[in-house]
Amino acid sequence: MDFNAIIKVVVALITVLMTFISSFISEFNGSELPPVPIVSSSTETQPISSGTTATPPSSGGASGTFTITAYGWGHGVGLSQEGAIVMAQAGSSYVEILRHYYTGTFVVSDSSTPTTIKYGGATYPIVEFLCKTVKAEIGASAPEAAIKAQAGAIYTFAKFYGFNVGSSQIAMSSSYNAGSNLEKYVLSYLGMTSATGTPTGKFVSTDGTTACLTVFGASAAGHTTDAKSVWGTYYSYLVPVSTPETVASKTYTISANDMKNYITGYKSGMTLSSNPAEWLSILNHDCSLNNSIGYVTNMRVGTEFMTGWKFKATVLKHAIRSHCFTLVYNR
Repeated sequence: MDFNAIIKVVVALITVLMTFISSFISEFNGSELPPVPIVSSSTETQPISSGTTATPPSSGGASGTFTITAYGWGHGVGLSQEGAIVMAQAGSSYVEILRHYYTGTFVVSDSSTPTTIKYGGATYPIVEFLCKTVKAEIGASAPEAAIKAQAGAIYTFAKFYGFNVGSSQIAMSSSYNAGSNLEKYVLSYLGMTSATGTPTGKFVSTDGTTACLTVFGASAAGHTTDAKSVWGTYYSYLVPVSTPETVASKTYTISANDMKNYITGYKSGMTLSSNPAEWLSILNHDCSLNNSIGYVTNMRVGTEFMTGWKFKATVLKHAIRSHCFTLVYNR
C-alpha cells in the first residue's frame, strides 16, 4: 500500500471516530445529568414512632441512617382541613373557603340532592352520612364555616362518584351527637331545620353542572400542591394555593439497612451502590414552603426516577406523613 492510500485510510478512521464522539456527546447532553448524592450529616433526629411505619422486609448489610423531615400531613392537594379552620376563625365563609382551595370554581345548589348516600356498601341518610364523615375528617369542634366547607367538599366528592363512596376514600366516625353543633351546622349547610326535612346540598363546580373532584387532606406545607404531581392527572381547580395554617413537621430516622429493604421490597433486584449516600436524591420540588423545601416532584430512588408521592406511598408504604420533605444520609 502506497503512502497516499495509508493517509486515506487514516483519514477515514478519524472521520468515523469523530462521528461516534459527536453522537455520544449529543446523546449525553440531551439526557439528565446524574444526580448529586445526599450530603452527609450528623443531625440528631427522633425515631419513627410505632404505628406509623410499615415494616420493611428484613435483610442486612448497610450502615448509617437516613433523616427525613416531612412537612404538612397528607397529599397536600385541594382543601387543607387545618387551613380551613384558620380561615374560618379569621371570618371566612364556607363558600369563600371552598372557592379558595378549589381554584376558579363556584358553589351551587343541587336541585337533585339525594336523601341517602352509599358508603362502603351500606346506605346512610344524608344527614347521618355527612355528620359522621365530617366528624371523622375535620372534627366536631371545628368552627361552623370549616364544618360547612368540609361538608361541601365531602358532598361534592360523593356527587363526583355518583353518591357511592368507598370506605377507603373518606373516613367515617361510628357515631355523632344529635342536636350538637356539628349536626346543626350540617343541617344548615343542607338548608334543613331538622333531619327529616328535604335536603339541598351545595356542590363545587366549574360550570354549574358538573361536580369537581374535591379531594382534601389534614394540612399542607405553605401552599397546597398540584394534583398532577401526585396522581399524574391535571385538574384546573386542583392547583397550588396559599394555606394559612402553621406548618407542622415531623422528623423520622430510617436505618440504611431498612431503607435498602424498602427500596428492594418496592423493586426486587434493583442495583444499589455500596454507598447509601448515593441511593436517594431529591431532584426537584415545588418550593411550597420556601426555596429549599417543597413537595417533591422528581427524585431518584436507586436507579429509578419517581415523584415524591410515589416514594412516600409505594416505596415507604406511607411511613412518612407527607411528600413535602427533606432527606439527609448520616454516616
